[in-house]
Amino acid sequence: TGNYSSWASTAGGIVGDIGHGSQIAGGGSVNDFALSSRGGDLVLGTNTVTRLTLSDTAATFSNDVVAASSGNAYMMVDKAADTNTAFFRARTAGDSKWGWGTTGNNDFALYSYGTSRNVLTVDLSTDVATFAGEVTTTNGITTNGAGQHARNRIFAAGFDAFISLGDNTDNWAMGIDNSDDSAFKISGASAVGADDK
Repeated sequence: TGNYSSWASTAGGIVGDIGHGSQIAGGGSVNDFALSSRGGDLVLGTNTVTRLTLSDTAATFSNDVVAASSGNAYMMVDKAADTNTAFFRARTAGDSKWGWGTTGNNDFALYSYGTSRNVLTVDLSTDVATFAGEVTTTNGITTNGAGQHARNRIFAAGFDAFISLGDNTDNWAMGIDNSDDSAFKISGASAVGADDK
């Protein structure tokens, strides 16, 4: 039932045009299905709650979107060209916080809208992961070569490159002191160049 225009039943379902302010509803309960046209948008939900709003630029869901299957289930974002991006975006009250997906060169990226940069980038062809900030772990980092050479490289162009160790009592550091002609040092401090041994 409802106020509708130019709708017809076909083998594939119901097709036609719905005019401004029109509505198609099922049954008389407040929890029944309702499809209506409001302000140029197409709205799907119950008689009391809007669940999906379709405009000429976006589809907006008011609750969870669930991909369910008896086997594998996934959601797909398909971009038109390699130079485009394909991203999911997490927001709070309309304010973007995090984004993740593929960049304009098909690498994977985790983007922070708080710092306006990719905090993690994974190269598509090499699997190399690049972090923009510090990496903190609670149980350590293990490097496994898996049949090839394994290495950990610390590189800082024009700055000190060192390892810092501490136990809340003493601190030690070892590495390159860029300000001292890039000398290798072991220091009794949290950074090289202080209390050198």
